[in-house]
Amino acid sequence: MKSQSPRGEPFANEFHQFLVNEFGGYTAASGNITGYWVRPKGREECNEHREYQIAISSEQELNTLTGHLSGLASALGEQTIFCTVQGVAFLIAASKLGTSSRSSRKARRK
Repeated sequence: MKSQSPRGEPFANEFHQFLVNEFGGYTAASGNITGYWVRPKGREECNEHREYQIAISSEQELNTLTGHLSGLASALGEQTIFCTVQGVAFLIAASKLGTSSRSSRKARRK
């Protein structure tokens, strides 16, 4: 998120602007947040994460957010972005050729 987007701004700044413009604000937590996952061929990986909390009031807003996150994942070179909504966890797949999808693969209740 600290790297530069093709528009010359840090991805974090662009995401901030998107969240403020589309949802009127958000809460972010960083610090000791680490994610662990298995890459292809069984290699385990971990990385520091930032957690965003966004108030969503409609299915349309959720679609707007997941569409943006799908494009962001692609731009960052990520395969997916982890998301939870009302305690249900799912992966948002990186867009391919400008499309977005919300994957419920590995979805689970917390």
